[in-house]
Amino acid sequence: MKRTITVLSLTILIIVVFFVNKISDNSPDAILPNSDSSQIRGEALNLLLSFKHDDYLKIDGKFYTIWYHPDDEQSLEIVVEQTGYLLNQGESWFGDMDLKAHHLDIFLINKNDQPHPLLDQSGSYDVNANIIVIQADLEKEELLNVFSHEFAHFLTITYSGLIGLDYNELPLWFHEGTADSFAHRLSPLPYHRKFAFHDIVPLEEITEVNFEMFDQYTLSYFAVEKLLQEYGEDIIRKLIDETKSAGDFKTAFHKNTNYNLSDYHLLFEVSEEELIDIQQLVEQGFLNEAEEKIEDILEVRGEYFYNAPYLFRILSDIYLEQENYEKALAAKEKQLLYAADPILYMQLTKIALYVNNELAVGYGEKALEIAKIEDWDVEYFEEWFDEIKGLTKN
Repeated sequence: MKRTITVLSLTILIIVVFFVNKISDNSPDAILPNSDSSQIRGEALNLLLSFKHDDYLKIDGKFYTIWYHPDDEQSLEIVVEQTGYLLNQGESWFGDMDLKAHHLDIFLINKNDQPHPLLDQSGSYDVNANIIVIQADLEKEELLNVFSHEFAHFLTITYSGLIGLDYNELPLWFHEGTADSFAHRLSPLPYHRKFAFHDIVPLEEITEVNFEMFDQYTLSYFAVEKLLQEYGEDIIRKLIDETKSAGDFKTAFHKNTNYNLSDYHLLFEVSEEELIDIQQLVEQGFLNEAEEKIEDILEVRGEYFYNAPYLFRILSDIYLEQENYEKALAAKEKQLLYAADPILYMQLTKIALYVNNELAVGYGEKALEIAKIEDWDVEYFEEWFDEIKGLTKN
């Protein structure tokens, strides 16, 4: 799933210019004489969206307006309910901000209005117009995740503006990683992506040009998650504040983390040798040594890096060999950060039978649910789940 802070296409700019001219001709007071081009574009873009979606309904909140098609009331309810959680988490990350002066328009784009000129992905946030645009027909978990991601962009950029910092002074990877981490806490989606070697580049080299080319969302997400795990939620605001006071992000990063931005990406690199060494220890029966080596790696790198899902799998297998089922289950659950398929939930179910029958049934239900969604052999999973329920009754 990809989403980003948008830049208007040439086509949209042409349309915006048309509406700007209309505003100037028909309502000269609509744009203040001292307004800059961003404000002009924002007002024109709002008018454009209102014109294109004149059949949409709207509801107003304290600082936002949500525009939606009558067929998308269920998506509307999901977004409205999520807003309260977003504000609570936003206050934890950015402090108490008065958002009334930063009115936000949120457009839930009906499936019949797609493709949409402002929506080449599942969601986007336009900085100048202060508009979030989202596909209304996403599944609930993805809708929550995408909305949370775009809302995080709104909060990050709004906070930056309040302290007098141009949001462009913060690097792209920090914007996207912060938004992904923010969204993951409210609606976690597993990272299914297969990681290629070229995904690992120095964070300073990530630009808008190569961001989409090499899909740097994952690396950006890992980089921010590592900061959050090591320094807590305050690190996001500290880095923004320090960028303002120090004059550049690189200096702020080093001062607040003791990492050098130039080699911070090395923490997330793929290490084939690392995996081979651990696998050999396991095959030779040196389980304690393998466990110790994995724990040392996790201590340094955290839980979010490219080898992590494989290490969690090996660690879970080690604990199973040792009949330490609670630890085996905990390690296996970490794999859900990266993938969520019926087989993984089957494995979790089998381990959970040693720990908690209720938990085992819950994982079994999830395995069956995903099997139905992804069109696996549903009959097989139904028979298997019946067996699981039978075992938990004894």
